[in-house]
Amino acid sequence: MVHITPYLVEHSDQYGDTSLLGGLNDNCENDTVRPSAERFARQLDEAGVPHETHLLEGEAHGSLDRPTTSGGQEALDRMTEWLVRPRPW
Repeated sequence: MVHITPYLVEHSDQYGDTSLLGGLNDNCENDTVRPSAERFARQLDEAGVPHETHLLEGEAHGSLDRPTTSGGQEALDRMTEWLVRPRPW
């Protein structure tokens, strides 16, 4: 799996076909870094990188650190489903 960074997206023209990359973003509604995560999703769109972005309503940053909460479980369930889904590459 390729770790997609904002640098890679900004310089995607140097790295060839970005359609083979992919990503999953779970943004928390009450997260101070949510604006940067939303900007990153727009950058992925602009670079033609397939991705999914979801909003964890009512959640704060670090929901994965709280796996027994509803938000933590929702994020884990979505990650599990995304990881086992067949990919074109």
